[in-house]
Amino acid sequence: MLATAVEDVAAIRPIAWSAAATAVLLLTTGSGALWFFAIVRRYALEGAAFVGAVAAVGGAVALVWLLRRNLLASVATIVTSLAVIAWCVVLCTLPDFERYKPVKPFSDIIRSRASIGAIVGSYRFSLPSMVFYLHRPVMEVVLPDHLRAVFYSSSDVYFIMAEDEYDSVKDRLPVDTYVLARQQMFDLKPRNFLAGSELPRFVLVSNRD
Repeated sequence: MLATAVEDVAAIRPIAWSAAATAVLLLTTGSGALWFFAIVRRYALEGAAFVGAVAAVGGAVALVWLLRRNLLASVATIVTSLAVIAWCVVLCTLPDFERYKPVKPFSDIIRSRASIGAIVGSYRFSLPSMVFYLHRPVMEVVLPDHLRAVFYSSSDVYFIMAEDEYDSVKDRLPVDTYVLARQQMFDLKPRNFLAGSELPRFVLVSNRD
């Protein structure tokens, strides 16, 4: 009987350690999400603060249950927290994240305006998904002189680039250009995210008003 009890403890111990690690992960990531999305409010994302709160509270409660040696309650708390987080992400956060993905709305504008011989491309930024949306070649340019050469074309031109890049080159382009649309894109390096840098804004530029 004693041997059976020892075997049960040995079998439960890995589960307890896994639960503890998951609870700590929930607590730390949830606290971080609360800090960024609810306290300092550096970025707006629907449901992100709620997800952070659920993760932080769920992780803390799970740790309390573990300290009280109630493994079943701890695991149940973790599972419930993860389920709530998953539903919130699917129903709220992911749909709201679409506003930080400008490729599709930019493509819709290009599709409604572009002629058969139009030149479409991006400057210093790769947008392979645009080929799927437009069903036409998308040029990728990285040098200012090449961008100038593109805008010498007599055809209509549509280019997507970061707004600061456009500000630096627009006065050197051979023709008047027009911003057809602006939109932020969630394209942050981790260090910029931690520093609270603004999300980069991208513009759709054309030589046709």
